[in-house]
Amino acid sequence: MLKVIATVFPAALAVTLIGAAQVPPSPISTPVPLVTPMPPPTPVPIITSSPTPSPKPTATAAPITTPAPIVTPIPLPTPLVLPPDAPPRILAIRMSDPVLHSGELVNGTVVTSTNVASVEVHLGPQTMSVPRSDAGIFQLSYRMPHVPFFMRRTYTAAVIARNAAGVSVERDVRVSIQ
Repeated sequence: MLKVIATVFPAALAVTLIGAAQVPPSPISTPVPLVTPMPPPTPVPIITSSPTPSPKPTATAAPITTPAPIVTPIPLPTPLVLPPDAPPRILAIRMSDPVLHSGELVNGTVVTSTNVASVEVHLGPQTMSVPRSDAGIFQLSYRMPHVPFFMRRTYTAAVIARNAAGVSVERDVRVSIQ
């Protein structure tokens, strides 16, 4: 039995005969090659600079990207001007990071009324004085020491502001130590 399979190539039609019987070639037909030879590669021209101007690029639609939102910190309020005998007030407390890590530099700012003479931060058994940088503005930079794993948790820090007469006001701030 003879099976004939026809395969179409881009340039020629090849007929392959598969089977036990061999068919003698016909004197009229010429054999068709099964593989079409590739033309030789065309040389690539070398581009050199020429005085002719290059064509202007056409306008294409650029993909629209939405810009990432810029996070700007809320500005701190200005210190409230109060007479020296008025009760002190804490207007704002800002920390560089509410989650503190061992070895991290922590920056903090406390804005108070102008009659505040001192500000302290109490965190557990530790008490730190916050230096005054201007009337009603107290700023602190502190490098966190190594904190053992069993002390890493969330604490409540007490920020206490006092006027010259010793009257105080307190505001609590939650701080996590990791």
